[in-house]
Amino acid sequence: MEFKYRKDSRSSFVTNGEFKFAVNNKEVLVDFKIANQSGGDWQVFRHNITSTGMYTLAWIYTKFSEKNATELMSAEIEYIRVTGMDYSPKQCLNCKKGWSQAGATKCSLCGANHYIEESVGDTGKQ
Repeated sequence: MEFKYRKDSRSSFVTNGEFKFAVNNKEVLVDFKIANQSGGDWQVFRHNITSTGMYTLAWIYTKFSEKNATELMSAEIEYIRVTGMDYSPKQCLNCKKGWSQAGATKCSLCGANHYIEESVGDTGKQ
């Protein structure tokens, strides 16, 4: 996965304006460098996720509030790119009979007294 970001930071008694990225609550990026200019320079960060499963991705920007000094400080993400792994499905798979509803984006069990005769993507009857 990859993303491009920039953030404001200032130096007072401590560095102010920290940007973090975490995967499953584990920090994999901590950027507390002082920005050279307002808005900072764009940075590209890449992280390889090598095992299968569900992941929680979190982007965190923190700053200390100092009246008239930090209210305009911010962080931006220009893009986030998540790509699949080689063994990911290369085509859409239909839901099995009796699951989902026409137009659904994921497979889920049909409600009581309802059924789908054909796979999602077909014009099944409910």
